[in-house]
Amino acid sequence: MLTEIHPYKKAILLAAVGERDRLSIMEAMTPQDIGIVLSALPPADSVTTLRTLDAARGAQALGHMVPEERAITIEALPTKDRAAILTHMEPDQAAYCLSRLSAEECGATLRLFKDEPMKAVLNEIPSKVRAAALLACPVKFRVRALAMLSVTALAAFLDALDHMDLTGTVKNLLQPSIESVIPHLSLDAKVKVIGCIPTSDASRVVQKLAAPEGGDVLQRLPIESCAAILRCVDDDCIYA
Repeated sequence: MLTEIHPYKKAILLAAVGERDRLSIMEAMTPQDIGIVLSALPPADSVTTLRTLDAARGAQALGHMVPEERAITIEALPTKDRAAILTHMEPDQAAYCLSRLSAEECGATLRLFKDEPMKAVLNEIPSKVRAAALLACPVKFRVRALAMLSVTALAAFLDALDHMDLTGTVKNLLQPSIESVIPHLSLDAKVKVIGCIPTSDASRVVQKLAAPEGGDVLQRLPIESCAAILRCVDDDCIYA
């Protein structure tokens, strides 16, 4: 019988029945029909209805809504429910929804993700939104998240930071991540990063840079830092 009812009328029916009956009715509906129903319901009823579904089925239903409605519905959910559903969505869909949240809400939601879905979604979020969200998170989580970014995405994040945030972040990053990202940074960011890592690491990084760029970095550093790095650099590299 339900298959013969227009989705808008299904929405009216679902809004009028109790939660138990609503769940029973929705079990017989396809994710596409549920998505249409969620779009037709008032926002408060849409959220209440969505929360009666398990996270995977809710994500399937939201996948049939237009991006704007999907983002509005996701934003209205409590943080824990939002994170549970987003981890079951396609990464680009989840990234769009997260990009519509405030930096604080986006960060709070990401902190509830497991590693695999978080890695997929983080690399889809626009760089400015991602930077704001991660800066709103505790350093320990931020470092965990940065380890999941592609090299280019990590470089974009570090390039966007001011000196204080950059220094605090770099000091907590694993050394392999720092060394792999430095060639992709702007010259100014290279100088800042190299200036706040241990001298032995800095000298190794400078030696790996092309000669003109390595020299540009050194001359922009404070004299004491430049001298300390040069003392650790091979002679062949100094005169290159």
